[in-house]
Amino acid sequence: IKSYRLGEADKIIKIFTPDNGLVSAVAKGAYNMKSKFSGRLELYNVIDCEFSQGKTLDIISQAEILEVFNGISGDFLKFNYAQSVSEVILKTQSEKAASHNLFKLAYLLIKKINSIDNNDEVLLQILLIFFMINFSKIMGFAPMLRSCTVCGREMQKSPIEIKDDNKDDYQGLTVFSVKYGGIVCRNCASDKNGLIFLNYEDSYLLTRLFYCHLEELTESAAAYKVSSKILNLMSEYVSFHLEINLASLAYLKKIHKNII
Repeated sequence: IKSYRLGEADKIIKIFTPDNGLVSAVAKGAYNMKSKFSGRLELYNVIDCEFSQGKTLDIISQAEILEVFNGISGDFLKFNYAQSVSEVILKTQSEKAASHNLFKLAYLLIKKINSIDNNDEVLLQILLIFFMINFSKIMGFAPMLRSCTVCGREMQKSPIEIKDDNKDDYQGLTVFSVKYGGIVCRNCASDKNGLIFLNYEDSYLLTRLFYCHLEELTESAAAYKVSSKILNLMSEYVSFHLEINLASLAYLKKIHKNII
């Protein structure tokens, strides 16, 4: 999920594994024209590796390709959204710490990003929102959407429990607090700062992605403005609770001002 040059010909590889978490290793001579690793150690390839022990880092002695995601490397938007997934993992996971659920989530998301149509920004945003929601579940700080995070009061019906032709049953705006970890009732929100107000469409997308499965994501159609807002919310949520800065999303904002 990350690589960089070491000296003239060697490459340091950051590999995310189901059994050993993040693994940092050196591929000797990877940049040589006749390297045995040619094309095998590219970003987002799924590989089977053998390692030997080095002085400071493991050394990759053999690598075989199991799966290649060519649709990512050749598409600017797909690549940068995949980079956001990688960055979250790189900044939160430790070396040699297994996380089978997170590995499965990351693998399935990267595979999905690879397979979607080019330039489908809404679906890319929805995929990243889905990743961040489920990442927060795995890490144990998922947002509370059913009751007030401050007083515990049960909230009104969820948007996904209200049929489209009965949107009027959804009363007013939902108040979300990144700091307090989810929905805040009107009484508790009166003296809080940094609140995010969600209308029916915003709340529907957030709640839908919170409870849906990956194969249902193509059914989560949303307006670009809505998916952008919820991606921004979940990015801020993950950044705040893990105290990390997601530079990949900041880069997307910089080069494409309307991306979020």
